[in-house]
Amino acid sequence: MYASNPSSFDAPSRALLLKRLAGSKGPSLPSGKCALHEDPRFLRFLANLPGHLGGMGPGQVGGALADVAAIAPPGQGPVFAAADEQAPRLLAGCKPAQLARILGLFHGSVEAPAPPRPTPGFEKHFPAEAADIAARSDPASLASLASSLSLLSIPAGPLYSHLSLSAPSLLPACSAAEVSALAFAMATHPVQDFPPPAAFFAAADAKPSLPKKATPTQLARLAWAASVYRLPLPSLLSALSSRASSVAASLLSSPSPADRLSLLHLAVATADLGRPEPALFEALPPLLPEVGDPADLAALLRAAARAPAPSLFEAADAQARFLLGDSAHPAPAAAAAWAFSESGVAAPRFWGEFDRVGTRLVNKAVGRGQLKLLGDLAGHYVSGRAVGRGVAVGVQKHRYWIYDECREKKGGRYAVGMIAGMLGRVGRHSDGFLWELENLGEFLTGEEDGGLVVPAAIEGGALAFTQVGYPGGDFWASLERRAGKFEAHSDAPTRANVLWALAASASAGRRGALLTRLWAACAAGELGEEQLLRLGEARVLAWTAGVRLPAAPALLEEEIGRAEAAARKRRREGKLVREITRALDRTKVAYERDVPLAPGSPHLIDVALPDLKVAVHLDEKDSFMWGRKGEGTGRDTGFTKARLRALRRAGWHVLRVRHTQPSLPARQGGKAKFGEWLREGAREAHERAGGVLVEHHTFERQYNLTTDADYY
Repeated sequence: MYASNPSSFDAPSRALLLKRLAGSKGPSLPSGKCALHEDPRFLRFLANLPGHLGGMGPGQVGGALADVAAIAPPGQGPVFAAADEQAPRLLAGCKPAQLARILGLFHGSVEAPAPPRPTPGFEKHFPAEAADIAARSDPASLASLASSLSLLSIPAGPLYSHLSLSAPSLLPACSAAEVSALAFAMATHPVQDFPPPAAFFAAADAKPSLPKKATPTQLARLAWAASVYRLPLPSLLSALSSRASSVAASLLSSPSPADRLSLLHLAVATADLGRPEPALFEALPPLLPEVGDPADLAALLRAAARAPAPSLFEAADAQARFLLGDSAHPAPAAAAAWAFSESGVAAPRFWGEFDRVGTRLVNKAVGRGQLKLLGDLAGHYVSGRAVGRGVAVGVQKHRYWIYDECREKKGGRYAVGMIAGMLGRVGRHSDGFLWELENLGEFLTGEEDGGLVVPAAIEGGALAFTQVGYPGGDFWASLERRAGKFEAHSDAPTRANVLWALAASASAGRRGALLTRLWAACAAGELGEEQLLRLGEARVLAWTAGVRLPAAPALLEEEIGRAEAAARKRRREGKLVREITRALDRTKVAYERDVPLAPGSPHLIDVALPDLKVAVHLDEKDSFMWGRKGEGTGRDTGFTKARLRALRRAGWHVLRVRHTQPSLPARQGGKAKFGEWLREGAREAHERAGGVLVEHHTFERQYNLTTDADYY
């Protein structure tokens, strides 16, 4: 038909002809291509079509574009360019569903995506028509429009504003599917500088039928959309809590990968909105192999750290190679490390892999100039001698770059403080980095733009100075001048850690006012068991330095007492203590358990020989510094020195027992020898000015390993 005289057709006839051709697509060639694509007459027909779009009605224009896309011949660009020129007429005359269809064709569908075509006409004229189009649109058309506008970079802010303002009257008449679709469209393609649609999500949360009628997938999309804008959904999440297990089971059993992965998004959304659902996270392990991006898995773990989900972290531990592969970026790796550290799960595969690639992650962060990210990588290490080699080597390699950049780049204080704190916490004496820390003492306590101090930098610096035994005079003096700002910007656990570090430092006796101020500040806020134990120890260390801290509030004193009692119970059950007491029993040496450090002191010595005034000090794995390559240096940490100093100043002689193997060798009368050497070591400790150390696994006595200089 078109071959006879195509130029004689009017615009409606051309639209009808195109529709029929699109329905049949014509015969196929042997190559499988549509025969119309090879017909020059049909190509001429399409070449003339743009000039006739102006004579078509808005609905016919949409149909013509759809049919052109369905036949999919080459040379569609002029047709769509002509349609964009008709933007003012189409925006004013199209029904919203037709307009959504036309715009959707400019970027293709989910099933057949296409590169977005230029739409300068729609970009120019849509904002002026947005309110009128939104007012006459149904929810389904609004959702399609919102998605297309964002994909085509057409300003959608006016449309979103209408949705938010009209939500109280619009949403009650919407179905659960329509509410979910609208929310998902706004969150999938948020508009920059557009205020969060708080009224929309408030109206959605107030819709009583929504939690009951929405499918699990729709619930997941709505919760995820709210989490993108950080807008609360208290009623919806409360209703979800009662059916979390059934929702998880429904999504997991879906044959659709998108539905199954929506369970992941729902779990993350509940955590981001402050209501993490453990049942959702515990259902996720079977989905982990379907997560295709390490960054997505890291984001999931970061959210899961806020909910008790040990099975998820155990399953993620098996994905360590995927999380930290050769293409892994430092930011997701740091996020995953933080999550594993917070979860309390051992995760040996992850930490082993993290240690192995630590240097490479540091190199990538330095290559991108991301100094703050270095602080994240360092700060998320867990304490343990098996962890820290990778980052420590990387930090040593780039230490001059770090020193040069830390004063200029944003996040420099945070990065230096976290790196120093990591090296201090895991007992690593990185030869170059920590030596320079003395020169950065005042910098770490300095103020950022706006006059704010960085509590994480101060905490890291304090732990590092004390751990390696540096006086840190400039650091503590500067902190004393800024103590008020530090108290205002820090939480109670951070203040407790800094107090503990100061009490254990050689500067404690000269900083009595700062110790007293930090002690009082620790009473405000919640403290975990570790910080409560540190408060109790800080009080003892301050007393031995000549600073008597005032009594804490009654409730805090009770919490410290409970934490110390629980710690003593765990220590009494320790294998080394049992073997020491059995050895002393065999050799008929008088000893006592849980002896006060001083009369009236709540701090107890595990094993003491009162007749000889000898305290047995148990050297554990964190009592010594470790080199940057993991080798033992034999150097006491600053905290070990402080504890020994406290014993000496309280009038005790010290017998140190180091345990490096899980059990005593039974051959050659080892147990009997151990008892004898404990007895002899105690006598030597009583008689000598220096300390005595007994190697538990070799039974080798080392006299005068520690000297008075080490104690004082």
